[in-house]
Amino acid sequence: MKNIIKLSLLLLMALSALMLLTACSNEQQIPPDEEQIGFDFTSGVLGVIPSNRTVGEIEIIGEETDEEAGLHEVLVKVNSSDRDVSYLEYYALLYMQNEEKEWGLVDFREDRTNTWTKTPLAGVMDESLFRSAIMGMQLSIDGYEWSINEDSLDRITVSNRNTQLEQSRDTVIVDVVLSSAALSAQGQIELEFTFNDSWKNDGQRIAAEFTSEYLPHAVLDMTDERVLDMVTEIRQFVFSSGGTEQNVHLNREQISNITLVQETSSNMGTYKTFEHKLDLIKELVTFEVDVSSTYNFVENSWTLHDLQIMPRVTDVRLDGTIWGGIYRHRGSVGGWMDNTITVGLREFSLSFTELRNIGGLRARLDSTSPDASYSQYLFGQSINYDRLTITIEHEAWIIEPPSSWRSGTIDGSKVSFQGYLNVDDSEIVPYGMVLTHMGFRSFNNMKLIESPLVTDIVDDSNDNGDEE
Repeated sequence: MKNIIKLSLLLLMALSALMLLTACSNEQQIPPDEEQIGFDFTSGVLGVIPSNRTVGEIEIIGEETDEEAGLHEVLVKVNSSDRDVSYLEYYALLYMQNEEKEWGLVDFREDRTNTWTKTPLAGVMDESLFRSAIMGMQLSIDGYEWSINEDSLDRITVSNRNTQLEQSRDTVIVDVVLSSAALSAQGQIELEFTFNDSWKNDGQRIAAEFTSEYLPHAVLDMTDERVLDMVTEIRQFVFSSGGTEQNVHLNREQISNITLVQETSSNMGTYKTFEHKLDLIKELVTFEVDVSSTYNFVENSWTLHDLQIMPRVTDVRLDGTIWGGIYRHRGSVGGWMDNTITVGLREFSLSFTELRNIGGLRARLDSTSPDASYSQYLFGQSINYDRLTITIEHEAWIIEPPSSWRSGTIDGSKVSFQGYLNVDDSEIVPYGMVLTHMGFRSFNNMKLIESPLVTDIVDDSNDNGDEE
């Protein structure tokens, strides 16, 4: 009896040991679970999840085992995230048993039969997206044309944002500081972003107008004194008087009423043009002069690039002036062909009255030679402001010349005159010789004697030139 019991105990122990060995063998063959797969992802064995991501939940959604081949394929859903985005991705993993019946990962592939998704966890955090969104924008700032590029963009910072993760939208207002060689400008730009796998710019607009100011070293102070220096440095301009050109000097003491008409800038403030007006007041003539100056900002300083002087006459003060001079005339008509011409020299004075109501100019020419005297009225159109030219012709005798002074007939002694006003010298310069009935007259330059009102010239209200 005791032997039977002893045998039974031995059989029971052997059966227990067999069951234990079988259980151990089956445990070694269990395929990898989520824990093992998670270890493979997080330990970098796969190398498919970037190191800046955190792997979250891993869920097995399908698996298949080939026991004879010792292969086991697992389809898993993997949740991971970085600072800004959460990712839902699918992978198929292939495991194989080794000789010790241990499962090891031998291959993997992306499973795109399921939809991969990205969901934003925060708004746009990458500053490079802000920079790329505003690159190439064209701005008009205080009349200056700016282009935002790598050279002009100084810095960009987030001022405010409205993030709507449910709608995958982020509205960001950024403070933008621009700079050029001469200017600094700042303002705000509103940027719209939408999320579709990643944040992408969806548009931009000006949120706060940009303003600019010159950098301290680039201020160009265009004072009246600077304009004077600039203008007088060129010393003179050329004024065309008919077929003759005269140099008009820009004397500092004769310049007044300097006015800035317009100031324009381009190339982000490094190219400036000033339009000024000024009065140049000579003894008898006033010019209004347009001055256009252009400056370039080069190597941290302003350089005068171009200067244009455009004068025009605004006033001529001939009324009441008295002029003196000498003119030559033929003495003998009969000697013209046989070279026996005699030439007489006549001293004269010429006084002007402007007939403003009819736009005319009357002059009185008086002989001042000591041995005889005569005088006549001359008349013509007002002085030509564009050329400063004077054209006057005999109008009427006041005192007829003696026969001994005449150039042939009395008509030959009638004076016609063409000339121009020399501004700087206060002279009337004649144009060559005048021929009348085979006689000739030529004037020397007339010198200004005085400029009072002339009371003995016929009143300018008498349009026909007759004496009262």
